[in-house]
Amino acid sequence: MKSGIIFICSQISHIGLGSISVSIVDTNPKFNIYPKKTALDVCTIKYNILVVETANTSIINLTQFNSTFTSPNPLKLILNSNWQSLFLFTVENVIPGDYKIGLMASSVSSSSNTLSFTCNSITSLFGTMKINFLEEKAFYSSSLYSYIKVDGIGDHVFDYLDIGNFSHGYTIPGCGENNFLIYWALSYVYETKYSNLSISFNFASHIISVETKSYYEEKEIVMTDFNYYPENVFNNSSIPFIDFGLDNKPLIMVSLNTETGKDLIFLNLGYQDVNLVPIKGSKGNLKYLGLVNTPRSYLNFSFSLNTFKETYQYRSIIKGFDIPSFGNISLNINLMDAYNPIQPMFSIDFKVLNPTLYIFPDAIYSINQSKLLLYFPFGYRTGSNKNFQSSIVLLRRNCIFSILLESTVYQQLSSNAFVGNISDSKEPPKLISLKLIRISSESSLYVLKINSINGLDRISISGNNFGIDCLIEGDIFSGTYEIIVNPLFSMVLELFDRLNNHINLGIDDFFSLEPLARFSNIQDISFNISLNSFNNITFLINDLDLINNSVSNIMYLNSSDIPTNLPMMMVLGDPISLNTNIFYPINYNSTSGLFYCKFIVPKNNIFGEIDFLIMTLANKNIYTGTLSLIQSGFLSNKLRVNQTYLDNHGPIFEKIEKIGMNLVFSNNTLLGIKSGLIGWNLFITDDYNGFESGYIQVIGSLDNSIYNFNFTSKDFSSGDKWSGSYQLLINVSYPCAPQSFIITNVILKDSNDIKSEFKLYNEIETFSVNGPFLNFYNQSITDIIYLNYSSSPIPNYIQPVSLYRFGCSRTSIDVLGVNRTVDFTFQVIVASGGIKIDQLPIVYMVNSKFEKIKCISTLNWHVGNIIDYSCSTEIPIGFGYPDPILLSVYGFIGNTGGYIGFSTLNLMDYQSYYINTTISFGNPIIKSNELYFSLKINWKSIPKNGGTNDGPGSDPFFCDKLVLVGREFQTTSLVFIDYNDTNGFSKYDGIKNTIESSILVLSNIKQPIKKSFFITIQNLNGKISNIYKVDPILFNTQSSSIEPTNQPTNQPTNQPTNEPTNQPTNEPTNQPTNEPTGIPSITNPPQLCIGSPLCGGSNQGYCKENIGCICYSPYTGNTCQSKVIIIDQPILNPNNPSTNFTFDNKDDEDDNGENRSLVGLVSIISLRELGVNNEIIKTHFFEKWIQTTLSNNKHQYISNLKGTSTNITIETERFDVLTNITFANQKLTMNPSTLKYNINITKYDFISRVNSLQLVVQSQLTKTSNIDDSTCSDQSFGETTSNDNSNYIQLSINKHSLFGRFIKRGIVDNKIISINNEKLNDLPTDNSYYTSESYIGINIPWFNDLVQLDPDFSVLLDESYANSICKNEESGLSKKVLIGVVVGCVCGALLITVVALLIIKHRTNLKIMKIKLIKLSKY
Repeated sequence: MKSGIIFICSQISHIGLGSISVSIVDTNPKFNIYPKKTALDVCTIKYNILVVETANTSIINLTQFNSTFTSPNPLKLILNSNWQSLFLFTVENVIPGDYKIGLMASSVSSSSNTLSFTCNSITSLFGTMKINFLEEKAFYSSSLYSYIKVDGIGDHVFDYLDIGNFSHGYTIPGCGENNFLIYWALSYVYETKYSNLSISFNFASHIISVETKSYYEEKEIVMTDFNYYPENVFNNSSIPFIDFGLDNKPLIMVSLNTETGKDLIFLNLGYQDVNLVPIKGSKGNLKYLGLVNTPRSYLNFSFSLNTFKETYQYRSIIKGFDIPSFGNISLNINLMDAYNPIQPMFSIDFKVLNPTLYIFPDAIYSINQSKLLLYFPFGYRTGSNKNFQSSIVLLRRNCIFSILLESTVYQQLSSNAFVGNISDSKEPPKLISLKLIRISSESSLYVLKINSINGLDRISISGNNFGIDCLIEGDIFSGTYEIIVNPLFSMVLELFDRLNNHINLGIDDFFSLEPLARFSNIQDISFNISLNSFNNITFLINDLDLINNSVSNIMYLNSSDIPTNLPMMMVLGDPISLNTNIFYPINYNSTSGLFYCKFIVPKNNIFGEIDFLIMTLANKNIYTGTLSLIQSGFLSNKLRVNQTYLDNHGPIFEKIEKIGMNLVFSNNTLLGIKSGLIGWNLFITDDYNGFESGYIQVIGSLDNSIYNFNFTSKDFSSGDKWSGSYQLLINVSYPCAPQSFIITNVILKDSNDIKSEFKLYNEIETFSVNGPFLNFYNQSITDIIYLNYSSSPIPNYIQPVSLYRFGCSRTSIDVLGVNRTVDFTFQVIVASGGIKIDQLPIVYMVNSKFEKIKCISTLNWHVGNIIDYSCSTEIPIGFGYPDPILLSVYGFIGNTGGYIGFSTLNLMDYQSYYINTTISFGNPIIKSNELYFSLKINWKSIPKNGGTNDGPGSDPFFCDKLVLVGREFQTTSLVFIDYNDTNGFSKYDGIKNTIESSILVLSNIKQPIKKSFFITIQNLNGKISNIYKVDPILFNTQSSSIEPTNQPTNQPTNQPTNEPTNQPTNEPTNQPTNEPTGIPSITNPPQLCIGSPLCGGSNQGYCKENIGCICYSPYTGNTCQSKVIIIDQPILNPNNPSTNFTFDNKDDEDDNGENRSLVGLVSIISLRELGVNNEIIKTHFFEKWIQTTLSNNKHQYISNLKGTSTNITIETERFDVLTNITFANQKLTMNPSTLKYNINITKYDFISRVNSLQLVVQSQLTKTSNIDDSTCSDQSFGETTSNDNSNYIQLSINKHSLFGRFIKRGIVDNKIISINNEKLNDLPTDNSYYTSESYIGINIPWFNDLVQLDPDFSVLLDESYANSICKNEESGLSKKVLIGVVVGCVCGALLITVVALLIIKHRTNLKIMKIKLIKLSKY
């Protein structure tokens, strides 16, 4: 905020009596004026004039009483009070001359005043004015630039230099007064080749030309290895190329024998020039890729590919991608006055009949200044894509509504307008006071006091909106707000009320008379910097080695010209960093007197020099709203790269195979439902960085069913991260409506965070060379991304469901409170056509600003024709206040090809159709944090630079403070931090400082932190904040690598001539292994040796003190008197994911020579979230598994927790021979025929950090035939001997057992920790003399990324009979064993099951097994 009055007595002369004063209140106003733009010889006059009635008696006025400037009136009232007024005097296009303006100020008395100023002709500067380039030749920083300086014009400052020859380039303000940055046009540089570059400037119709040397020197640069995508697109073929999706244009790839990577190589498209992008390679062999981004309307197209040495002309026929049409649409608007709702509402409906195509771009409602996106399923009321109705309900305010419906690809569909209840008040919000506090180089804190008659709706600062979430005191009519902004990007402040009345304030605009104050984006800083202020720059590390290593670096700047509190930031301009758009703050170190900036140069980058840009504020007398830009190419010290190999292209598809084209449906043996799998087998390659993660969305063309696939490099079915195969599988039922499944969105990311992206419909004309389908442009898009599916007979369309119940846990919510969680439960009645249970409906919450949030449901149970859903979500801070939040639910999809949803209007019958909003204060909430580096420092490598090298506590360059942004920090008493190291939260004892109520600064955070950590705070009133996750950036000077990755050992030399191979076979020898750390002390308690004979005798085991019996294979158990049964090679069922094993044992028959049959089940039932007292918070059931055969003995099952991003992957492995393995550094013996489970659970969104997970495993052994009174069962749970530190469960029937071992260790976030296994007693079991059943809970503590578990199971033949539950007759036992792995789908609950069938002479009877499975589905 700036205040104060400057009286200019020499320029405003006063005549008359009375108590009126007139003064100009601008800072350093000028009255001897020159044109601000050079082309026109005219001036712009602008003064802020304050008129004060010093007697404080009446309102005053100011008028012009001569006729010099009358049209338009140059005087505009800006602010006024009872006895003072502020006027803005503005006149445009004033011709040179001397002027005297008469001004009359009047109230009770009056006063005549004269304003005097001179407009000078720009030609008067010609005698002394000089224009000079500031460097010997043009320089390259991502593009070709020059700096130019205008001297000899005194204290006059030009805002712009008008170009006389626009085809040569254009200018923007540079750094310092009358300093400009010239951007040279590609086509002009191409025309001049190696000659001097010239540019002319227009000074009042006088042309002044200057020239400089070209950056380029004549060298023999040759283009080789041309590749075209598609390959025949530029061969003058009469067959048009159809875009591979909207705006996915043809591409050209060429290789250059370049030494710099800054070559002039571009496409001249006629209407624009486009640089080719460096993609892959090194010095002497660099590949460039260019996109022929023709406009959407083009067909016949000619263009050229240009370098200094060569020009290639091309012609092509390019047909734009067909965009589906909604057809003629008419909006139906209902004001809903008859419903007498909680607040005025309106509904918008439209219908689409017989569209030309099925899959649509999303639609948008533009309602006044707000936009509401209609992406499926939101707004889709009923029908299918052949014929549907859209219906939504919104809140309306007291203003005129203008509604436009258009598609996201700019097809206007319909428009309409209606009038609400118009308010009489047109007065905009008023800024009462402004306090500006500097936080850091990247942020400032605004404290704003704002009054608004209609209530404040939002605060906008340079396009960034803030609202009730920033209110710290008062209400929307008179409140105080705290807002954190970047001072470099906060040039304009706008205040909007709830009726869209608004006020705009630019830099130095006045907003208050008492006191006199104006808007500013920085505190008062007086400075006059130039390019020379930045010429003393050095780097911690130079001549970088970027081969597979990102380099943590520091830039040091020594300058006495730059104010120490001037905001400055650096942006890297290398090809990799341009993809990330990270702004690195430049800070000042008072100990050394140096500015410094921590930054990270990404690996596998461009060779030569790394370009960068420094941004700061312009000098105050330069045109308001500009930045000073310092390009690295101008600076004397460069950031150089010594070794690298560029990989600037994201992963791509190498091969795509469709799965299920000739689909054979199989019956679910339990329910009789036919289903099958279709999808794609995707081969993904990224030959240097390696594939990291991907997201693919598939949509059904008829019913809009959406399948979202998230996967990582660890999910490959074969290969590795450089070249691997990944499966996308969709479960389809029979019969089902015919449709196509279409890939609509793809994001593939490599280990350097470079993305390849595809969107079937781009919302805007975005052109990128990084597309995943590069290898498939020769084919039709429909051949690749479309997968057609049909069944016969085709079912008739049936409306999928009717709504039975709908409920919400909140009728009102405090949107400034810490607990903003809301839960929904609802039930539907399913029609006879059935419903897709893998398509989850979504609850939407929409506020009066037409913002919406969604809550994706989970299917809880399905009984008969009723399905129960629920979901839980957190309302954003301030969302909806002060109006209600409207509810709706959409996205029920039926098997017959249709969908249905229920708008707010439909939910009115169920009472829960809105949530009221309230606010309260005193609740601490952490919202965000500033860029935070976690430091791993090699102190010997750090130059002192005026500081010390005693460690991070003494060198200010490395004492990063964590700046937290939030609410209600002013009374913080305690801070707790969980460093994600299994120790949980601990009290933070370091220094903490609060700035106002929105900033909390923590020093002395534990270093280094390689992964995310968590913070919560408590205030003096005992209120605890949310738990906030901090994601630090590891700043590692001990090694050049941030996160080492597995790479080929055959690294390229300094100047490799060939690209690396697609499939590296060896890992680097210096690569750290991925072994988990933190081995816990996990041992079973001392145990006695038991059994008769002891430990089964000398041939079966031996006794080890304090350990117990150590058994020889194949014997096992606490007494070594159980024997593992050897089982034949399993056979995989090709129709159902089941595995069968057979075993013959002729020695085990009953008295009648008959075999006895047993069924053993081991089932992964559910995953439960437990609270701090082990209470069940939430239960997740596994509804769908994807099975993959990895080898004869290994199979993989993958499932996703519905409504979450959590995946569970289970690999089962059968061991044929005795094998010793290691898991979590625990040695384990796998006896022959043991079946081992390797279980991986990915990131889970816990409700609280104090919660845990419990994986529920069911074990059951059942005798299924010849059940008689001699049958007995037994079970035991305890701790193993044999020194394997595990728990066991043993279920026995007569002399056979199902034995499960649960190791007491797990790998959690790559750390070995203790795991507690327990026998669960809260679940119903079925125990009898012929059945033994138990549930085991594997308890998993809170984790961040990944959990790995490793139980195993085997079938035993025991020495003694079971006798816990039995009848009094003994019986013989079986001699054939059949074991299988069964994956079944039962009412949406899928079980992974190990089945042990003991058979004698006749086929196994499965009736009992079916009964047990169906009972499990109800659990």
